[in-house]
Amino acid sequence: MRHLVTGGAGFVGSHLVAALLARGDEVEVLDDLSGFGHADRVAADRPTAGSRVHPLCAWTHGSVLDPRAVERVVARVDRVWHLAAVVGVPRVLADPRRAVRVNLEGTEVVLDACVAARVPLVFTSSSEVYGDRAGELLREDDPVSPGATTSMRGSYGASKALAEWSLAAVRRTTGLPILVARLFNTVGPGQSAGHGMVLPRFVEQARRGRPLTVYGDGAQRRCFADVRDVVEHLVRLADLDGAYGGTFNLGSRVESTILGLAELVRDLAGTGAEIAHVPWAEAFPGEERDVRGRLPDLSRLAAAVGSVPTTRLETTIAAMLSEGARAAAPAP
Repeated sequence: MRHLVTGGAGFVGSHLVAALLARGDEVEVLDDLSGFGHADRVAADRPTAGSRVHPLCAWTHGSVLDPRAVERVVARVDRVWHLAAVVGVPRVLADPRRAVRVNLEGTEVVLDACVAARVPLVFTSSSEVYGDRAGELLREDDPVSPGATTSMRGSYGASKALAEWSLAAVRRTTGLPILVARLFNTVGPGQSAGHGMVLPRFVEQARRGRPLTVYGDGAQRRCFADVRDVVEHLVRLADLDGAYGGTFNLGSRVESTILGLAELVRDLAGTGAEIAHVPWAEAFPGEERDVRGRLPDLSRLAAAVGSVPTTRLETTIAAMLSEGARAAAPAP
C-alpha cells in the first residue's frame, strides 16, 4: 500500500511514517517544515534528527494550502493521513488567523483532492474540540465546546471541529471513506519544546537543571499518551474497514496533574531542578482561559481494536530524557 502523510516531518507524523515504512509500505510525505518539522526525521528505524531517509519514502516540500501540490501527491496513493496543522498554544495565540486557515482551509484542500481521486482519508483531530469540561468523561458524540470567540485559544479547537463537520458532510454526500481520530495529549521521543507543549518543555528544563515552570496552580489534569502507542492504535484503526465513518478518541485513560507531571520529570531527571509557578495571566497575557482537565472515554476505541494505549508515563519520560542526553553528548 502507498500512503500520503501530510505533516509527515512533524512529531506524530514522523512516528507514523516510520511505522508504515517498518511494515513495508510506501510513503509520500508532504510538509512545509513550518512547524519545526525535519525532513531527516523520516526514517526506517526511528523518527529522530540525523536518521537516514528510507528508500521507500518520497519527500515533497509543500503546503496543504497548495491545491496543485496536494492533488499531485494524492493521485499517487491509496490512503491519505492528514496530520498537517498549526499546533501548540503559543503558535496559535501568536497568529490565530493563520492557525484557523491552515487547519480548516488546508483540510478542505486535502479533502477535495481525496474526493476527486476517491482515496480514503484519515484525519487527526484534537481533544481541543471539547473545550474546558473538567471532571467530565468526554465521549465522541458529546457536543463540542471550543470556547468563546473572545478567547483566541479556542480558535484551534473550533478549526478542528469545523473541519470535522466538513468531513462529515462530504462523507454523507459522496460516501468517501473517512476516519476521524481525536488525539489527547500525545507525547514522547522527538517532541519539540518549541511548540510550548508541557512535557517536552519540562524535560528540556530538567535536563538543563533549570526551574520547571508550571503555569497556574498546577492542578490542571491531563491524560498523556505515548506517541508510539498512539500511532500503533491509529494504524490498527485505519486498517479496519468498519472504522471508516466513525470518530474515535485516542489517548490514555490515566490522569496526571501538571504539578505531578513536573515532580515526576524532576525526579526521573535527577538534576534537582526547582519547580516555579508562573501565573497563567503572566504566561499568556490577555488569554484568561485555562483548561482544567480532559478525560477521554476510550470505550469506542477499545471495542474497535481490542485495546487502548497503556504505556506508563514514566517509560515515556525516561525515553525523552535519554534522547535529550544523547543529543547533548559530544561527538566521538
